Amino acid sequence: MLNWKVVSQSLASFTAISFVLCIGYGLLAPATFHAAWLLEAVLPGFKWLSVGSFVLGLIETTLYGAYAGAVYSALHNYFARRAHRDAALRSLRPGAAAVVILTVLAGSLAPAVWAQERPYEWGWGMHPMWWVGSAWGIGMMLLMLLFWGLAVTGIVLGVRLLLKPGIESRPDSALEILRQRYARGEIDREEFEARKRDLR
Repeated sequence: MLNWKVVSQSLASFTAISFVLCIGYGLLAPATFHAAWLLEAVLPGFKWLSVGSFVLGLIETTLYGAYAGAVYSALHNYFARRAHRDAALRSLRPGAAAVVILTVLAGSLAPAVWAQERPYEWGWGMHPMWWVGSAWGIGMMLLMLLFWGLAVTGIVLGVRLLLKPGIESRPDSALEILRQRYARGEIDREEFEARKRDLR
C-alpha cells in the first residue's frame, strides 16, 4: 500500500526543485549552444532560450517534477516494505539520497532545456516538410524517455545493491539478541542452540 504522505511530499518537493531549476536555466544560460546531435537526442531543444517558449517550459518542468516525485515515492515505498528493521531503514538513506539527486536531475534538466527555442530550420510554420519535423520531434522524445527509463532502472538496481548488506545484517542482530537472552538466563542451552540453527 502506498504511503500517501511520502507521495505528496515527493511530488511537492520535486516539482518545486524542478521549477526553480528551470528558472535558473532561463536566467543563467540564455544563449547556451551545443552541436552534438546525441545530446540533442537526450535533451531536445537545447539551443536557444526564448521568452516565448519559457512558459511552456515551466509547465513541462512541473509535469516532469511530478514524474520524478512519483518515481522516488514508488522506490521509497518498495524499499520501506522490504526493510522491517531500523538498521535496514538506516541503510536506505544513502541510496535514497542518490535517488533524490539523480532523479531531480533527470526530471528537471530535460524539461528546462525543452523551454529553449529551436533555430529557424526547426520551425513549424507552413514548411512543406512539416511532417518530417514532427516525426523527428517524436523520435527525439522517445529517445529521451528511453534514456531516462534506462537511467532510472540503473538507479533502482544500484539502490538494491546498496541495501543488500543492510538487509543481510539482520540475522547478526537477531543472533546478538539471542546471545543476550541466553546470557541473562532467559533461555536454556538447548533452546539457544535450536534457535541459533534456525537463524542460520
